[in-house]
Amino acid sequence: MTRKILKVNFLLGLLLTATPLFVSSCAVKHEDKKDDKNDTPNNNEPNNTPSDSNNDERGEDNKPNDSNDGERDETRPDNSPDETKPDNSNDNKPDETNEPAKPLDPSININKLEYRDNVTYNPKEHPLYFAEKHLFNLDELFSLSARDIIFKTPKLKTTEHNLKQWFKNGNHGNAVDFTFSSSDEKVDNDFFKFIKEIGEYGNYGDSEKQKTEFYFPKVPLEAMTKPKYLSNFKDDDLVDKKEIQINDINKIIEKNPFGFLPSNLSQLFYYSNFDSLQKQFNLNEQITEIKSNFDDKNGEFELLIYTKNSNKYYFKTDYEKSNNLKRDIDFYQYIYDRSFTLSIRTKTWDADKDSLGRTIGYRLKNLQNSGTFWVLDRVVNDQDEKNWELLVATNIHVFDLSKTFDKSIFDFGRNEKEVLKKWNDNLPGFWENSRDDKSERKNIFIKGTRGIDEKLNVDFKTVYTKKIDPVFDIYNQYLDAPYFYSRHSVSGISGKRNDDPDNFFNSKDSNGLYSTNNAGADFLVLKVKIPKSNLKNILPKLDSVIGTDKEKDFYINYKTEKFSPIKSWFYAGYPVEKQKDETEDISFRGIKSQGGVISTQQRAYNPINLRSLWVKYNDKLNKDSNSLNENYKKYENSFIKNEHGMKLNIWNQHSTLYSNIENNEQGLPGGSSGSMAIDSSFNLIGINYSLSKDEASGKTTNGINLMQSSSENGINLISELIKKLETDNFNTVKLNPKK
Repeated sequence: MTRKILKVNFLLGLLLTATPLFVSSCAVKHEDKKDDKNDTPNNNEPNNTPSDSNNDERGEDNKPNDSNDGERDETRPDNSPDETKPDNSNDNKPDETNEPAKPLDPSININKLEYRDNVTYNPKEHPLYFAEKHLFNLDELFSLSARDIIFKTPKLKTTEHNLKQWFKNGNHGNAVDFTFSSSDEKVDNDFFKFIKEIGEYGNYGDSEKQKTEFYFPKVPLEAMTKPKYLSNFKDDDLVDKKEIQINDINKIIEKNPFGFLPSNLSQLFYYSNFDSLQKQFNLNEQITEIKSNFDDKNGEFELLIYTKNSNKYYFKTDYEKSNNLKRDIDFYQYIYDRSFTLSIRTKTWDADKDSLGRTIGYRLKNLQNSGTFWVLDRVVNDQDEKNWELLVATNIHVFDLSKTFDKSIFDFGRNEKEVLKKWNDNLPGFWENSRDDKSERKNIFIKGTRGIDEKLNVDFKTVYTKKIDPVFDIYNQYLDAPYFYSRHSVSGISGKRNDDPDNFFNSKDSNGLYSTNNAGADFLVLKVKIPKSNLKNILPKLDSVIGTDKEKDFYINYKTEKFSPIKSWFYAGYPVEKQKDETEDISFRGIKSQGGVISTQQRAYNPINLRSLWVKYNDKLNKDSNSLNENYKKYENSFIKNEHGMKLNIWNQHSTLYSNIENNEQGLPGGSSGSMAIDSSFNLIGINYSLSKDEASGKTTNGINLMQSSSENGINLISELIKKLETDNFNTVKLNPKK
């Protein structure tokens, strides 16, 4: 069948769907053309430029366009709402299944169900193989992660078994191979039905070749996993109820692997067997059914328990009665207190183009890139009395200065000498105010801001920002600031000829698959010195506790367990969005995702996933990372005196979690790049780097690089950061405290 045309303007990572999709930046870049004397954040006006198009990897007329600019926000989804409200609906009825209506007989051992090769199981004939509800003892659930729980259920094990059988002949009787786009809409939809239950894809296959063939190369927006909840009840069901108290409810909430929200309690009890619940609730009657109502926005939970004696027991609590029970707003506030936005202003030699997109000259332009940052930890440096040395996180592409400082990109064309002479006579760098032409390369400050409110209210939608203030001196830090980024080896990567994989990979193996040492994530940790008097401008909550016993608890927690999208999660940052008067401004906004899907790792190459970073020159790193075509020779000599830098190319191949955004909400657009993502237990899980939109349905999703990889290599980005801190002998308050 004919595929629909897919048009994309891209900044943050390759996001493709089987239907027309726009992908836009979660960072914003524009040329400053007017006086900046007021230094207010609403001066962000994107400078739209045409982009090129090529053939789509599925044989469509157009493939996603690479704007060749890691921060430009040229195209945003139309009709984005001014404000977005967290999803607090209580439509928590579980998906219809044919599993047994009653809990399984305890004598049945679900761990000993046998699976036969070449047999596909179905719920009607094999109901035990699809059981998932009320299976586990509460104490067992407390010892497992949310992902471990669903992967122990017969339903998920059977779904995985059936998927592996389907791979053999699911393409109209032939083996499935997504590598060269041999599938169609029916095959795609069949695949989505499996992934909806599993929540992740990318690890299936018995060899690297098979894993590449079974990897779906587009964003499966129609394959979002959703959490399972108890059925809810109506007020009429409460007639003749008997109210009870659950004395240990706070402990249950604290140990709940699904999180601290009321809805997470419903999830926990969905998987809990009745015997353990009867014991936990101190009931002398056998439980036959339980139902719940919850309100995550207001922090309320109700439970209705039916017993064999035809009694009904009712329990109700809220966040005030049970202090471990949380509301949506608590998670937004947590992110808000630790996040801020920076405006990175560069003087960059950039091309002028005509109406056909042809380069007609170069000018030194004042450009401005906006992104979201958040604090991870503080480096203990008692020798520096004037500054706090902080570890702050964002995306690599947000702090990509290679387009500003890499002179080698102009080493071509008939006007090469003229362009390079202009470059040398007017060196690129940074600026503060567009009227100031500071040739002296010092005392230029990166500026930033945050929301005007100290506390978010329960009905918060967006929070406007204050005027921007100086944060830290940039010239004396920009080369040393990139402290940690993930760079590792991967293999088994497919690549299409029209994507020019030979520009990134050295050679192919016997299966035609590529490998590289330059794989990683769109995640960057900066180590920057911020004057102590400036900290309150971006992180007032930290400013109030820094240097005290409370500081350590302020910094975020993380875990090394693999994440599942069935656990509720949140992310928030500082996008640039249209206001009611059609102007654009920076504001704080967040998304709650109940569900989603994980691509465990990229197995299909596309140059759009490449990230660039400008770092201080290191001879060994240069020759290792830039060995292809002897590119390391470009950077052996400094382009600017006393500022010897080099370019790194990193392919964002790391696990990506896609958010499940419902109720006509829109994902976070440009400016939100770098936004922190946490689960409903206040654990750091990832960082936002992209936005995509299905034009047919209007559905959007953000792409989140996970801290804990879901791939088989199991890399944890924070654990890798800690190893580097230990190697470099940097003690910090939280991650690497002094022994």
